[in-house]
Amino acid sequence: MASASIATMISWVCYSQDAAPTPEAAEAARRLFREGAQLAEEGRWSDARDRFRRALTVRPSPLLHYNLAMACQNAGYLVEAVDQYRSFLRIDSDPANAARRAAAQRAIAAIEPVLAHVRVSLPEGETLALLAIDGRAVPEGLWGEELSLDPGEHFVDARSTRGSLAQRAFVVRDGERFVVTLEWSAPASAPASADGGASADASAPAITLTPIPTRRAGAAPLGTIERVRRRLEENAREADTTGARPWERTLVIFGVLGTGTTSGVAALGMRWAARPWYEIEAQIGIGHPFGPGVLFFPASFRAVWSYQFASSVMLGIGTNFTEILRGDDPPPAGGTCQPAGPFTPMWLVLGIANEFRIARGAGAVRFVVGGRFLVNHPELTSGVRARCNTPVTHLEPRDLFFDTPLLDHGRFPILPWFAFDAGYAL
Repeated sequence: MASASIATMISWVCYSQDAAPTPEAAEAARRLFREGAQLAEEGRWSDARDRFRRALTVRPSPLLHYNLAMACQNAGYLVEAVDQYRSFLRIDSDPANAARRAAAQRAIAAIEPVLAHVRVSLPEGETLALLAIDGRAVPEGLWGEELSLDPGEHFVDARSTRGSLAQRAFVVRDGERFVVTLEWSAPASAPASADGGASADASAPAITLTPIPTRRAGAAPLGTIERVRRRLEENAREADTTGARPWERTLVIFGVLGTGTTSGVAALGMRWAARPWYEIEAQIGIGHPFGPGVLFFPASFRAVWSYQFASSVMLGIGTNFTEILRGDDPPPAGGTCQPAGPFTPMWLVLGIANEFRIARGAGAVRFVVGGRFLVNHPELTSGVRARCNTPVTHLEPRDLFFDTPLLDHGRFPILPWFAFDAGYAL
């Protein structure tokens, strides 16, 4: 959802005074603009796009082109978004809009690789009279040329001067180049004209040129998992009020401070989002009673709720580089205290994280809570530590946050951990 600051960014003062609509039309345009700003704040980008487009026809301005571009970008009308960003860059000359011009250029650079490019291969044997894509007529000068389209499902219609029709539906993916081949159907029978020829105008079937929203890819019903995945990916592509897409920064290098974490009190880490909904992560740190530790999350499932906020469920494993020394307790009667020897703890770790992206996505701040389980605690209790030490069978408050080698993890299998990390997103 868009930040509340969008209302400030798209204030009414952005409107040009060059046009002179009637007072009634100007007031209607103001109302449309206010409605669009409110809808944008609520994240209802398609409705905001409609309001901004209507206001633009009454009283155009550079910043209204920018606002419409941002609404189009978030609603998935990417070709229109690029066109509106370019209109803004072409007509804006206000020094105060330098940041917006830079954001528009970044948005164009991010959108262009996603656009699909389609060329309609025109059938032979007839003279083309009309070509339309998604119910919108293609100018004659562009027939046979490559056109940019939003990824998704589209349809093309053609009509010859004799009334023959050619129609085809097709699907294009992100960045795909596609050639649509058309074939004429048989023309309808035409009555003879006064000069003995056929009157094509009287019999030619009509193509209804009614623009419709682009249909997205996938004609078959989507399963629940697929619908959720696509929704999360759409959220991750949402732009902030400057046009930046914070979640496009997929690699984060960060520092960690925490307690109860298997990597230690202080750690350095790195995480990478292979997909908007899936991350892998690694940490290495110091300050754990068992010694320096490492922590690896091979599976972290992330739900992006907006351009600024996401939640994750993390599942990981960890270990420490340690050696448990023999204790000071007297050995059992008749026995000899033995050196404890090496012990390699194996931790199973579960966490829930809330992450915030700031500074146009360059800053990543995260809060994590979770639990840890010492998988090989019998080895510690029975095989190593019990030779010279007596396990602690009661839980002290500090054991909830900071491990002690003497704690009997068999009696307290799951202990909490908390962490805060902040870093830079690339």
